[in-house]
Amino acid sequence: MQLTVIEKEVLDNMHDLPLDKQQSILDFSLFIKSIAANPIQNTKPLKRQAGLGKGSTWMSEDFDEPLPDSFWLGEK
Repeated sequence: MQLTVIEKEVLDNMHDLPLDKQQSILDFSLFIKSIAANPIQNTKPLKRQAGLGKGSTWMSEDFDEPLPDSFWLGEK
């Protein structure tokens, strides 16, 4: 089997790396291969569901009130 240009370049670059980095490249290539072998079946985005975060936040009663001048002027 003849290597492609990309395969040759990857191999050439790998020879200069320490063994632990070569192992990382192998692990990554196996990961990419597993993703390519198992594409996501449902590419349709899920619909949003309102109300899932209900009660998870709190807002002060005076949230919309203007801030005092001391805030804008940097005074304490």
